[in-house]
Amino acid sequence: MGRKPVSRPSDPVDGQPMLKMKELVEATGISKATILYYVSEDLLPPPLKTSPNVAYYPSATIERIQLIRQLQAKHRFSLAQIRTILREGDKGHDLESLIEFNKEIFGQEEGVPLKRGEFCQACGLSEAQLQQAVDLKLLIPVSDDSFDSADLSAGKFLAESLLLGLTFDDFAYYTRLAEEIVSHEMALRKRLVRNMPYDEAMATTLTITRNARFFRQYTIERIFKQRALRQPLKQKKK
Repeated sequence: MGRKPVSRPSDPVDGQPMLKMKELVEATGISKATILYYVSEDLLPPPLKTSPNVAYYPSATIERIQLIRQLQAKHRFSLAQIRTILREGDKGHDLESLIEFNKEIFGQEEGVPLKRGEFCQACGLSEAQLQQAVDLKLLIPVSDDSFDSADLSAGKFLAESLLLGLTFDDFAYYTRLAEEIVSHEMALRKRLVRNMPYDEAMATTLTITRNARFFRQYTIERIFKQRALRQPLKQKKK
């Protein structure tokens, strides 16, 4: 007597037949490894397992994967940003507003991210110097093994400073004062948005962020110029 065929489960949300991994790969054009990685990163819901070797995915997974790829290709968001956008979208918040919010708050990655070895070669830091700069938060990459164009600019400035005879410890005050400034900014935001509806809190956060970015640069630059005027460059007399 033949084995009884296993019926394909239906998606409890839309009633559509659920998909096997092979069908999901064919429908989206991405690899099985990438799909499993998205699941592990909490970008996709875990599949429904009907046996140790058989799993099914909701039909809506196709659209979700397409959205993830769009957010990566068009907006160059990191996976951490995409995870936040998807979670808030699942709660019913407007997707376009979430995209604009993330673009304003976090910006968009530029250029092709560099691995550690490539980064060291491009900026002139050794592996040991790179690790020291990361430990001191003079370099703050988006991940331990991925460095963007802003990281590269910072790395080049640090390498140049070392050639002048400075050390990383000479720059540690940047991190210390930045932590203090950002903590104060976060406390202000928390106080303002505490009882606001979600959309109003997002709009308020955007305003606070724009103002903070302006005053960080404005205040430091103006104080620097005032000090420079009072302390002109002195040269040794011949």
